[in-house]
Amino acid sequence: MKKQLTGAQIGCGKFAWSQDLPNMAAHPDIHLKWACDISLSNAKAAAEKFNIPCVTTDYLEIINDPEVDFIKIATSHEAHLPIIEAAAAAKKHVFCEKPMAMISEEAYKIIRAVRRSGIKLCVDLADVTGDACAASEMAGTLCGSATHVLAICGKGS
Repeated sequence: MKKQLTGAQIGCGKFAWSQDLPNMAAHPDIHLKWACDISLSNAKAAAEKFNIPCVTTDYLEIINDPEVDFIKIATSHEAHLPIIEAAAAAKKHVFCEKPMAMISEEAYKIIRAVRRSGIKLCVDLADVTGDACAASEMAGTLCGSATHVLAICGKGS
């Protein structure tokens, strides 16, 4: 097994600055290679503060980087589906901030892409009562992987 994983942060807003970036930058087993944001100045600021060598506004640059093992998504909700689908197709593992999807159709597409590719998907979802979790549960049931989705929603064992 690889000693150090190479990661990329997609979405460099306030949440990423408060949680993702300092945690990954301090982790001895993570090399944070990319900072990506629709605002180049946000990506550059994150790169400077957290010693990240590469910046971009195009998440596909990250997806196409063969050194990247995983991506951390902290973007607006509507951006999750295309990023996760692209990451799954490229065999990049994904950690996504809540909600994974806003409607069941998007959740179904995400789970289908993840299952077909065999990547690992983790969704940071603490609100177990919202519509997003219900959509994820429904999609998981339709895909035959409800146990994983229920665990993500805090309802599984």
